[in-house]
Amino acid sequence: MDTQANTPTVGASDVAELDNLLGELDLGTSTDADLEELIEAVDEAVAGVDTSAVVDDTLTDLALDDEELRKLEASIERSEAYEEQESTIQADTQVPQAAATTQTVVKPSKTPRASTPRVARDLKSLDAKHFVLEVDGLLQDAAGLEATKTATLGLIPSQKKVAEKFENLFASIAAGKAPSTFVVIAFNLLDKTGSISSADLVAAYKTVGAKSDTEGYNEGTARSQAGQIMNLFDAVKIATRTKQALVLNKDSNLAASLRAILNPPATTT
Repeated sequence: MDTQANTPTVGASDVAELDNLLGELDLGTSTDADLEELIEAVDEAVAGVDTSAVVDDTLTDLALDDEELRKLEASIERSEAYEEQESTIQADTQVPQAAATTQTVVKPSKTPRASTPRVARDLKSLDAKHFVLEVDGLLQDAAGLEATKTATLGLIPSQKKVAEKFENLFASIAAGKAPSTFVVIAFNLLDKTGSISSADLVAAYKTVGAKSDTEGYNEGTARSQAGQIMNLFDAVKIATRTKQALVLNKDSNLAASLRAILNPPATTT
């Protein structure tokens, strides 16, 4: 018996019907119901048809390129995914309320970590006299001192690390305490020699240790800190910067304040 002779094949009318069905499908706006209706219609149109008998030229007549086929397959997959999701939701709603409650996991709220206390950064609350950069400015009246304070606060560098040293410097001087270690090392060297280069400062940081007088900072830290100090001392007029060199400003009020804090007079007994 020739089974192939009894196998239905796709004729021109079948192709035309499929073409019409696909032509009515707008992949950008079709709903899931539209897709389901299309799938059913296609199933009816090709029911009992041996699709292996469809030749390449017949497929070409369907006028669907690869992109359109991918879109159609993606739409069908979305429809199936929606159906699976609805089934899952329905199954979940059938779980008794008590059981659902026992499965709920309540995550404990995170307790915020206490921040480490830092030197007061509210520079605006400090006495205006601490913001006078050069000695002759101390002769101003109260209004003049306040104006100087405002001008000095406007000099805060944009670079974050330098800005932190700027704030620490003024807060420390106001409190009568030594500022950061890097500022102290740099100022002591500058005050002793009258002028320093960035290379001098790097060498000082590599020699004067973080942990002891014989164990210095590494190369990267030394260079980074030297660059920050060069910018800071020039901005607050502790020194005048020319390229990679600093010259101590003899009229610097901040230098005088630092000198008094770092080298207090010896007490007599």
